[in-house]
Amino acid sequence: MPGDIPALTIVANGSIYTKSGNPAYLAFRFTPEVGSECDHTASLRTLTGRYTGYSICVEVQFTDHQSSEVTTDNWFALSQPATALNYTISTYTRQQIPADRYPLGTQGAIYIP
Repeated sequence: MPGDIPALTIVANGSIYTKSGNPAYLAFRFTPEVGSECDHTASLRTLTGRYTGYSICVEVQFTDHQSSEVTTDNWFALSQPATALNYTISTYTRQQIPADRYPLGTQGAIYIP
């Protein structure tokens, strides 16, 4: 319907990595599922990410669904395993993304399998 904002689905495929003396880290690969359109690289900043009662603020990069590229710096420092991270779109890294498709302030969640 006109005016509807398409849902942005981000699938997180990762594992918990522990290092001696350091907190656990969870690495993600992100894939936006946006139908047949090609959305360019965007930046999501989690403003309301929650785990075990605490909040975190990180930046997430993902590539468009037609690309095989995946950034290598999608790391979250977690004191304990999380089940979901909420995000808010705060900035775009490229101007080609139509602002009316995923407006700034659009919120969603990253679910950790």
